[in-house]
Amino acid sequence: MEPEPVTLTTPRLVLRPLDPRDTDAVYTAAQDPDIQRWTTIPSPYLPEHARSFTEQLAPQGWTTGSMFTFAVCLPDGALTGALSLTMRLPGTAEVGFWTAREHRGRGY
Repeated sequence: MEPEPVTLTTPRLVLRPLDPRDTDAVYTAAQDPDIQRWTTIPSPYLPEHARSFTEQLAPQGWTTGSMFTFAVCLPDGALTGALSLTMRLPGTAEVGFWTAREHRGRGY
């Protein structure tokens, strides 16, 4: 049975499956040297990396149950960051996240 993508909503944030509508925002955020330094994304981060992540890797992760990647958005839809749970062993996941520079330090 495939895991169903889930959207979580609070008054301040919406966590929804990352998808192709996020490509441009992911590419822009990933230009931040701190995101490149503290995550495992390619450097330099090119438009094709963002497309692959949002159009293939993130959706396939939900389909296979291997990785659950959320777009972390404001209620108006602005992307503040990304959060992934990557399954390592049954019942064990690695948590990875980044926050766009302009949204850091705001308690998201």
